[in-house]
Amino acid sequence: TAHASAAAEVSRLEADAAGSGRCTAARAGRRAAAKALPAARDAAEEAHAALPSVMATAATKRRRAKRKDRVVAAAAVLDVLVAAEPPDRETRDGRREALARSRQLEAAREDVAAAEDAVLSPE
Repeated sequence: TAHASAAAEVSRLEADAAGSGRCTAARAGRRAAAKALPAARDAAEEAHAALPSVMATAATKRRRAKRKDRVVAAAAVLDVLVAAEPPDRETRDGRREALARSRQLEAAREDVAAAEDAVLSPE
């Protein structure tokens, strides 16, 4: 990966800059390595910053799991409301209950749709 190769380059340059030898070529090599070292460190930091962090990846997975759980919960509420025995529409209380249940069903359907949209939407 880019991060690994940049880190390896930094390590190589650090070793070259700290190298031994008294000849002119050795001193020139150390100077060249010392000059190239800041740019290599910057490149390594940029490559490292481009990597997704473990914490960010874990947070993304938790958000996805929560959205999926919301879909399951909303679908369960909808299933219970649909499966419930309909109220008696012959009485005033029964009609009131039927109206309330129809509102609950509509809200549950909207919740399921919103939760499914959240799961399908990108981060």
